[in-house]
Amino acid sequence: MIITTIFFLSSNIGLSQNIDSLIIWSSDRKLAWEDFKGVKKDSSFTTAETLSGISLIPYSSDNKNYKYKVYAYFDIYNSFTNNNDNEDLLRHEQLHFDISELFARKIRKEFDLESKKTTNPRYMKIYKRLMSEYKHYQFLYDLETTHGVILDEQEKWQKKVALELDSLKQYKF
Repeated sequence: MIITTIFFLSSNIGLSQNIDSLIIWSSDRKLAWEDFKGVKKDSSFTTAETLSGISLIPYSSDNKNYKYKVYAYFDIYNSFTNNNDNEDLLRHEQLHFDISELFARKIRKEFDLESKKTTNPRYMKIYKRLMSEYKHYQFLYDLETTHGVILDEQEKWQKKVALELDSLKQYKF
């Protein structure tokens, strides 16, 4: 299961704020159960929950227009598990984080295509549209895999997301 959040950091503090509580997506760094340091907040059946999302950090470009750095992140202290010996479940949670990166790349791509002709309101329109798609994609992932329980479906999603990430590799951070 995933909860998505979006936050904006001011350009003068960058990612230094709460850096110890976030993992920025990297193909070289996979999640481990030790990264899930949050405490379960309710009595639902959920055995693990990943809080990941996409952050925009505004900065001023050479031509004095705003641009954005786009990051996929995992929130250590708001992600939890009570089943840290299930590797299938960990792969499911990792894919939630990978989907965050997939949509960060989609946002980077569209922002890059728009960079010479867009204004801040247009960036935000693109961002809102893709974030809506992102939330729907995460929902479908959990629905079709039954939160990672249906392993054949989980494998299909693993391949699908890997292919999509590869197709957007030029937008990797």
